[in-house]
Amino acid sequence: MGYNTDMIVSSDVIGMPYGSLFDATQTKTTTLPNSQTLVNVVAWYEHWRILETCSL
Repeated sequence: MGYNTDMIVSSDVIGMPYGSLFDATQTKTTTLPNSQTLVNVVAWYEHWRILETCSL
């Protein structure tokens, strides 16, 4: 897994050497009313890599 802090679009991940790319600019935390924390994690991936992995 790679790590990214730049604003990117889907075409930026084509040919990346990682299975997925953690996007720090899109990952957010929210404090819930019960004082728990909800973490929304965003990671980019190339669709063909997932299909290749699933077909093994």
